[in-house]
Amino acid sequence: MSNFNFKSLFSETPIHNSEYFSNKHFLIKKSTLKKSQIDFINSFPFDTQLIQSLSKTLENESRKPIITEFVPQTILEDTEYTTLIMELDRGYKPYNESTSKIYPAIKEEYYNFILSLKCKIFIVNNDSVNTLAVYNSNNEFVGIVLPIRVKDCDIPNAHNYIEYLNNLKLEQEAKELAKQNSKKCLYIKDNKAIGAIENSGMD
Repeated sequence: MSNFNFKSLFSETPIHNSEYFSNKHFLIKKSTLKKSQIDFINSFPFDTQLIQSLSKTLENESRKPIITEFVPQTILEDTEYTTLIMELDRGYKPYNESTSKIYPAIKEEYYNFILSLKCKIFIVNNDSVNTLAVYNSNNEFVGIVLPIRVKDCDIPNAHNYIEYLNNLKLEQEAKELAKQNSKKCLYIKDNKAIGAIENSGMD
């Protein structure tokens, strides 16, 4: 899983009241946050108007039965942001659509952030562009996150998410190995790093 920067999740001033915080793309309970994250949010003035306007949405989403957990299967990378996508078959095809499949999707940084809170994301609507629900480790409803609309033409360009994570792991291991090897250098001679084995005169 790639890292994220908590403060960078807020391109604008964080919106919050005594219970919830939001960046206009997700709305989650403060109780899920670490102390340092709460301190950052609380450094801004209360702005309760948006949260109050979404109170009905929160109530409605919290009452909906869970269809399934959002588990990324593919990842779509572009210049704007990275999107995680799940393919889900509704079991029926609406009369005005060409397929029974839907593709719920969210920004990768939101997914990583929510998982870092020890929370999970669940699909509670049979529509790929409807709100997703967030539950904590005690299976308590703690918020919502808005999905990303993915164009049908972009689906074939997405890559396998597990392979993506494996590649990240290999890249990290390569960096760690390079870092360890660099520590073996004792000094610089003729603009070259001289290592312990080379300096000992061994072949």
